[in-house]
Amino acid sequence: MTAATPVVAAQALGRSFGPRVALRDVTFTLDAGERVGLVGRNGAGKSTLLRLLAGLLDPSAGSLRLFGAQPTVAPGWRAQIGYVPERPPVHERMRVGAFLEHVAALRGLADPARAAAEVADRCGLTDPGARIATLSHGYRQRVGLAQALVHRPQLLLLDEPTSGLDPVQVAELGELLAGLEATVILSSHRLVELTRIADRFLVLSAGNLLADERDADATRLESLLRGETP
Repeated sequence: MTAATPVVAAQALGRSFGPRVALRDVTFTLDAGERVGLVGRNGAGKSTLLRLLAGLLDPSAGSLRLFGAQPTVAPGWRAQIGYVPERPPVHERMRVGAFLEHVAALRGLADPARAAAEVADRCGLTDPGARIATLSHGYRQRVGLAQALVHRPQLLLLDEPTSGLDPVQVAELGELLAGLEATVILSSHRLVELTRIADRFLVLSAGNLLADERDADATRLESLLRGETP
C-alpha cells in the first residue's frame, strides 16, 4: 500500500439479510490516520458496516477494498485489522495478562509475552494478574481494546466503545486513540463524546449514508439525524 492508497474504499456497498436491507449504496474512502465516527440511530447499519470492514460479513452488493486490495484475494489482510464488537470478546475465566498473551500467540507474534506486556502498558492495564470476570465494565472494555491492538493493526474498528464508560474513562479512551498511528473507525450514540475523539463523521440512516461531515459538533450531527439539512 502506497501513501496515497486509501485504507478503505467502499463503492456502492450493500448488505442484505434475506429481504431486509441493512446497508445500501454506501460509498466513501478513508485515508491513513483518520479518526472517523459512525453516527446513526439503532438499526441504521453501523454495526453491519463495521462487520463488513472486519471481514466478518461479505457484501451483498458493491465493492470493498482494504489497503488497496479486495479482502477476498489479499493474503494477510486480517493481520492489519483490529476489531472490538459492542461486547468485547474476552475470556472471563482467564487473567488479563494470560489472555492478552493468548491472543498474541493466536496472531502469530514472535514474542507473545512481550507483545502482551507492551499493549497492557499502552492501555493502562496495571493488574495483569486480575481475573477478567472480576473487572469493572470500564476495565473490561480496556482489555477488549488491548486484544485488538496487540498486533499493532493499521485499521482499528470499535463498536460502541464508550458504552457504559464514565466521562473520565471516555477522556482516557480518547487520549489512547489519539496516540495511535492506525486509522480508527468507531460508532457511538454519545455524540458529544464522539466529537472529542473523531474529526470526521459518517452519518447513517436506515442503511443509507446520509452525510459525510468533517469537524462537526454534536448539535450538527443531531440535526442530521433528525433529517435537518441546512
